[in-house]
Amino acid sequence: MLLRYYRETTSHKEACLADIESLQGLKSGHVSLALGEGFIGEVMSRALPEFQKAYPNLTLSIHIAGTNELIRRVHEDEAHIGVLFHPPHNEKLRSHQISSHPLCAIVPPDHPLTKLNRPIELEEILPYQIALQEKEFGIRQLIAVAEFKHRVRFSPCITVNSMSILKEFVRSDMGVTILPEFIVRREVTDGHLISLPIVDPILSSGEIHLVTRIGRQLTEAPLALLNHLQTWMKHFDQ
Repeated sequence: MLLRYYRETTSHKEACLADIESLQGLKSGHVSLALGEGFIGEVMSRALPEFQKAYPNLTLSIHIAGTNELIRRVHEDEAHIGVLFHPPHNEKLRSHQISSHPLCAIVPPDHPLTKLNRPIELEEILPYQIALQEKEFGIRQLIAVAEFKHRVRFSPCITVNSMSILKEFVRSDMGVTILPEFIVRREVTDGHLISLPIVDPILSSGEIHLVTRIGRQLTEAPLALLNHLQTWMKHFDQ
C-alpha cells in the first residue's frame, strides 16, 4: 500500500511540475522509454526522428531489455512507456495500441526449407540447428506455447539475449531462428536472409503492444511521445 501511494504521489508531482512548465509551451521535459531490442531499427529510423523534429527540446532515455524486465520497468514507473512483443496479460498495464506480427522461420537464402516454396510447418524446422532467445523474451514464450501444443521441443544450440546475435547466426549459415519479419526486414530486403511463414495459429498471433501503467498520470512530454508512437504503430508495415 505504501509503495503504491509513493508511486502515485511521485506521478502526480511530476504531472504538476510539467503543467507549470507547459504554461510556456512544450519547451522542456523528459521521457523514459522501455523498448525491446527488435524495435531499435524501426524506432530509430522512423519513429524518433520525426518526434525529435517536432519536439527538439525534449530529452529521452531508452532502456533495452527482455519482455519481463520491460514490464517491470513500466509497472514500477521506471519507464513512462513500453513497446513490447506479445507481453503476457497484466492487469496493471494498459495497451494503447496493438499491431499483429506473426513469427516466421528466418533462414539463409540457400537453406533447404526455401526449396519447399510454401509456408512451412513447425515440425519441419526441428531437423535443423536453431538459435533462440532466452525465456524472459515474449518471442520465446510464444514459441513455448506452440511447442506445447504440437508436443515438440526445440533444442537450441545457442540461447541468447540479443537479436543481433540471432541474425548473425543465420547469416553465418549456422542454422535458423524464429522471429517476426520486421526484425530482419532490412536483411531480407538486401537478400541476406529469407523469412518463411509458419502455418500455426499460435505463432501467427504475435502482437506488438504499446503500454503504460494503469493509473499513471502521464505528463505532457510522455503523452506527446505516446501519441506519436500510436501513429507510428498504425503505419508500422507501410
